[in-house]
Amino acid sequence: MPSILVKNIGTLCGINEKFGGLKKGGEMARVDQLNQAFLLCENGQIIAYGGMDGCPDRADNVVDAANGHVLPGWCDSHTHLVFAASREEEFVYRLKGMSYAEIAEIHDRRCTALLGRSLFAAQCRDCRADTPRDCQNARR
Repeated sequence: MPSILVKNIGTLCGINEKFGGLKKGGEMARVDQLNQAFLLCENGQIIAYGGMDGCPDRADNVVDAANGHVLPGWCDSHTHLVFAASREEEFVYRLKGMSYAEIAEIHDRRCTALLGRSLFAAQCRDCRADTPRDCQNARR
């Protein structure tokens, strides 16, 4: 697979000082960036990045970012189609360092509270289930 060099990046967002390590929990709330940068990829993986003063001389393919923004790892694509509602609150919980198990406990408490008040017909806010049984099925 050919190498790709993206040069003249105005702002390279989402760089990770651990290079190759994963950000988890509260670390995800910090978005590190580097101005006037380059990004080098080989075999589909980022192998180097840095300031333009350290930019490699060549690569198989060179892209001039023309001082634009580059966000190579800017996503949290973990989702499930069963959840019809927005999961932005869950993402905030993850940024605060909560585990998925802790977030599931919050969901369970909400559903239990709805059961106790015959408000379940208004649908579970998290999974949009119409009945307690549907909500539990969505959790599996």
